[in-house]
Amino acid sequence: MTEYGINVLFTVALVSLGMLLCYREGDKTLRLSLSLVLMSAVLLPLSSIIGRIDFELPEDAEQTFVYEDGEFAKSLESAFCDGVELMIAEKFSLDGESIHIDIEGFDFKALGCERMTVTLSGRAAFADRASIKKYTEENIKGCVVKVEVG
Repeated sequence: MTEYGINVLFTVALVSLGMLLCYREGDKTLRLSLSLVLMSAVLLPLSSIIGRIDFELPEDAEQTFVYEDGEFAKSLESAFCDGVELMIAEKFSLDGESIHIDIEGFDFKALGCERMTVTLSGRAAFADRASIKKYTEENIKGCVVKVEVG
């Protein structure tokens, strides 16, 4: 460790002397390169210290996805619906809480669905339903969209 300290002090002294000798407004490139040399001299030995640390996870720390009762698929389906609600709300400047999405035939791998019902309530009920239907069908391929007021 004393070799490391001596090397750092020597490097700091050399870089400081170089920066002192070349200190002018237009010489930012040289000062930057000397600063990088200083940083590398300080940080390079730390990589060997970090390399000696043994990182091991306990055997029971492995993560596996459990598909119990379709819980993961349900949460993904819910997230998909939330994303579609947000997409429609942002495009048509609507309140996200006044849009409700029901889907049928959710495809887990393709992240899509066969049929979707968009229910508009509150102020969103006055939005252009044909535009919402067209926009949603264009962005979710292969999905039949029905827009209703409720």
